[in-house]
Amino acid sequence: MGTASCLLVLLVTALTSRGEIQDGCEEKQFLELGRSGTITCYFDVPFHAILWYDSKDIADRAPIVRCVRDDDTEDGCVSGIHGVSPDGSLLIETVSLQHDRTFTVLKFSSEFEEPTKYLVEAIVTVKPPTTCPMINLCGTIEHVCMTEIEDGFDVVCAVQNSRPQVDLYWVKHNEGSYKNITSQNVSVSHNDVTSSSSALITGNILNGSFLSLLVCKTGTFPKTFNCSESMVLVLHKNMNYTTAKTHELIKEETSIVSMECSEEKKPYLTWRKMYDDHHFEDIAFAVLIDSFYQNVNAENYEVNQNGSLTIHNVQLQQEGHYVCIFSNGVTDKTTSYNLSIYINPSPPFPVVDGCKLDQFCVLQVYREGILTCSLIGIRPEAKLFWRTFHNGDSNLISFSNTQTKVTSKGNTMDVVITSNYKVNTNDISRLTLVCDAAKPNIHFPQLSTKLELLFLDTPEISTTADGFQIQGSTVASQAGQTGFVLRSVLGAIAVVCLIITAISVALVILKKRRRSTKPFDSEERETMMTEMKEDNSPLSQFLQEMKSIYENQYSKVTPIPFLSHKIFGIDEIFVQGGIKFCTSDQGKGHPKWTTLESYQDIVAKKAPITSFLRIVEGDPGQGKSTLALQFVYDWCTKKCESPLKDVDLLIFLQLRQLRNNTNIFQAIKLLLLPKYTSFTEETIKSIIQKCSSVVFILDGYDEFPNRNEQNDINDMIKTLIFHQAMIILTTRSNFRPKEYAQNSTFFKLTGFDEKARNEYLFKVVQDDRNIAERLKQRLDESPVLGEFILVPLFFAMYAHITYERDDQVMFDSVTKFFRYMISCFHSHLGNKPNNNKDMYQSLEKAHESLEEIAFNGLSGKKEKNIWSKEEMCANLGQNIFEYYLDIGILVSEEVRRIIDEPGISDSEHIQDVTEVRFYHKLFCEWYAAHYLSKHLNGLSETDMARLLNHLDPFNLQYVYRFVCGLNPDVAPTIIAYLKTLHDGDKFAILCLLEKTGDIEQIKETVTELCLETVILSNESSRLLQRSTLQLIDIACKLKIPVKCFQIENCLSHIDVPRACILLTSELHIAKLASIKTLTITEMGREFSLEDAIDLINYFLCCEDLKEVKLECCLLPKAFNDTEMLRKLEQTSLRVLWIPTATWYRLNTAGQWKLRYEKQILTEDEYHAEVEKFRKEWE
Repeated sequence: MGTASCLLVLLVTALTSRGEIQDGCEEKQFLELGRSGTITCYFDVPFHAILWYDSKDIADRAPIVRCVRDDDTEDGCVSGIHGVSPDGSLLIETVSLQHDRTFTVLKFSSEFEEPTKYLVEAIVTVKPPTTCPMINLCGTIEHVCMTEIEDGFDVVCAVQNSRPQVDLYWVKHNEGSYKNITSQNVSVSHNDVTSSSSALITGNILNGSFLSLLVCKTGTFPKTFNCSESMVLVLHKNMNYTTAKTHELIKEETSIVSMECSEEKKPYLTWRKMYDDHHFEDIAFAVLIDSFYQNVNAENYEVNQNGSLTIHNVQLQQEGHYVCIFSNGVTDKTTSYNLSIYINPSPPFPVVDGCKLDQFCVLQVYREGILTCSLIGIRPEAKLFWRTFHNGDSNLISFSNTQTKVTSKGNTMDVVITSNYKVNTNDISRLTLVCDAAKPNIHFPQLSTKLELLFLDTPEISTTADGFQIQGSTVASQAGQTGFVLRSVLGAIAVVCLIITAISVALVILKKRRRSTKPFDSEERETMMTEMKEDNSPLSQFLQEMKSIYENQYSKVTPIPFLSHKIFGIDEIFVQGGIKFCTSDQGKGHPKWTTLESYQDIVAKKAPITSFLRIVEGDPGQGKSTLALQFVYDWCTKKCESPLKDVDLLIFLQLRQLRNNTNIFQAIKLLLLPKYTSFTEETIKSIIQKCSSVVFILDGYDEFPNRNEQNDINDMIKTLIFHQAMIILTTRSNFRPKEYAQNSTFFKLTGFDEKARNEYLFKVVQDDRNIAERLKQRLDESPVLGEFILVPLFFAMYAHITYERDDQVMFDSVTKFFRYMISCFHSHLGNKPNNNKDMYQSLEKAHESLEEIAFNGLSGKKEKNIWSKEEMCANLGQNIFEYYLDIGILVSEEVRRIIDEPGISDSEHIQDVTEVRFYHKLFCEWYAAHYLSKHLNGLSETDMARLLNHLDPFNLQYVYRFVCGLNPDVAPTIIAYLKTLHDGDKFAILCLLEKTGDIEQIKETVTELCLETVILSNESSRLLQRSTLQLIDIACKLKIPVKCFQIENCLSHIDVPRACILLTSELHIAKLASIKTLTITEMGREFSLEDAIDLINYFLCCEDLKEVKLECCLLPKAFNDTEMLRKLEQTSLRVLWIPTATWYRLNTAGQWKLRYEKQILTEDEYHAEVEKFRKEWE
């Protein structure tokens, strides 16, 4: 390779990998012998000339390279074997020992100014064959390894052939610190260029311990190494495992298994799978000192930062005995687990012969016969048995001659039970049975199948009862079967004759009517027939009862609970916010979200939205339940523009009310019909089956108590039942069902934009424009409200409260805003006439019990959001309970429940119970945060982690933010905890802002985060995107430099009037400051000329911006906007374009040229680039 080519490569390297020096050079720099090298400098102010000397004394010496900036040298200079990059760095073609010296660089800012002088000490290095010190016990493994040894083994650490010399020494980790090992020998050998070093431990390594961590450290940390130390975890070969306490662990195959090593702080540990005293498998080891390090030897295993072992997608072969050995250098301990794996049958419930899998089972049988039930593919074996569904019915039927057959199928088995049954009375026409499985252990799920027996009293053809569709029949073997068959055949012939006669008569009558009746319009006939059907059918009565329940829900909406006199119909306050949808299947690349014009399209059947399952997601307060209720209103009122107007039946269920209710027909009867309705579960099922179009709206999957269990709701989501019905499911963004139909459509509620906010304001103020403008002005004056106004719930509360109270209030944190709202709840009740204000003030402060209830509800392994009235009243006390009901923070509702308990009479089987919940989950988070803010003080890291274990910050973000606002003293603890989580460092910014007044801590945290590239991605949640933008905004305001800001696949367009970037998530980025490099990645996107000009004009508005890279997108061949090009010429901004692999730079004439060459991109070259780009992204 020639000199010019080598230096060209160095120029590229210098531009893409310069350090953090803002202006000048690092005083000591390293060059690798025999390779190209760079002495790095960066001069922020444009310079006139750069002169480099290879000596400290430059008097009467000529520079080795001189670079005077002009149009021909804007990309650097080359002189012999040296060159100068555009930022002033010295480029060396091949480093030799002659370069081991001090260099001098003179920078001339202009032709007439004195130069600035910089000295750089260059040290020539030789990289050793390895990047870390090597330990003999580790073989070729670098940095960290684990081995098993006996006493008397030599342990050697060495570095071969390095320059400069590397000093080595051994230390041992002991009780939280490193202790020098006194018994060690160190030796060094030299040749003309390099040195070799080694350190040998001469004494007893283990010294009575079973597990020790030995560390070989370097005295200095030269650039030749990637690491300054190597570690070996040493395990004694004759360790005794019998003292380990064994925990029994039983888990389902393919589930996630977690085994905790110890609650104590453990600096290093190892996990083993034991087969016997002498045979084992090393699974993983971990070192938790300074930075976390883990080494896993087997698939599906992971060691977490607390030392626990996680098995992802656990398989049967991973069943066995696991041991964790951990130590602090003085004390060794062990923890043992016996892991057993069970396998659920497929299907995951007993199968009764004659029943269909996707429907409630009804069998038409004799009063004596045989029943068969099976479990297919189960492990371990489970015992099947029959029982009556109601305990009081057990004397009505007898079972005998029960036989169980178990067939082994590899790792699983099939269990089949066959029993003779006999009904003991003739007084009943039906009986509900259950095929049940005895749980092999307490962790095994309850497996049962319910079925209905309809008894044949006579051997005649029997029709289905109550509109049921009979799924099959099980006929008992009994005497006289031949006679029954004969009578059945004769009966069938008689029935056929009757049918033929009836059809003939009907045809004659129809023919006469056609001759005697005047014709009328077909549409009128259809309407009349529909009205007749509705007037006389069970469907009409069913709809009438159901719509009366619906009307009570959608006509009594209170946006603010304590303003109970302000009752609205849902149509009076509903305003559509932003909605996006995605139809791509999971696992097929990045989902592409498209804006939806109208909320009505969610329930429309038109391309591209054709799936039966439609999942509506949104963050807390985004209006999911309000949208669901609007759909109910549209259907009930047959709103003309709604696709629901032609739907036969709409079922609306609030899933939080379906506690312990797995039967969908039972849920409909209990929740959507009057208490004394005549409709049975059987007739409800029949009505639904006869409807040609059915829509289910299932609201609040994140609040569904049984979402992790097998039930009708989850079967509907997987389309195992109601295959042809449209199912609308609403849920929080991070609570998507684990399993759902493959061909599903996802909708995302993105909040209120400015148009939606204006529309809602005018509804609140009843079209009074002056009041609306005044409220809008207050929103603009409170900076923190910029976040709230995107959340419909917050915006609605703020609008109503401000309108009612006319307060002049400013906020600078979420906590202060929410505290203000809570105070409004309290003061509104206290201000009512004849109320005891002193008593109310004391009740307002007495919410410790409510805090604990809220925290326990959110932090349990199974989240709880509904309490019985009796439970809540017992915990709070009658006075506090009634007070919080009165102010609206707690809400009670009457719910009908099935009570299946021993001793319950038939009249008590269905009961109306009062259940209590928080008005919104955010209020539950507020009081849970109060509890945390009081209990986090003084906790150790282990205790804090245990307390926060089930509080996912990305599902419960406001809990963490409220805690930091309520108790600033614990905010650093919360923030430190969040930084240990994936993406938690960005979320920590939002928590940091709640802790007002500590500018230095904010500045320190933001500076640390901005040292690396800050990425804003379409794969991040809206919360993380908002956190990232908050980080950038703070950096800009505090003048903190950001190394690089990358916007990845989430740019919508440039809002030209506001000079900001609008993202696909509806968030926006104002003009940037303090950012030197901006990267925009838009995979496969083609920008129009107008959009590209808007982009570059935006870049030109951003002060401090030096370089912009546009990656993986297609841009126009040239630009002819004279004003834009004039601005570009006046700045030092570099606009780079990388469509696939080639880099281009935009010149001031609006043309693309190769980045480090002068030729302009030709028409043919551009078309070739376009073809290559489209082939890449097709």
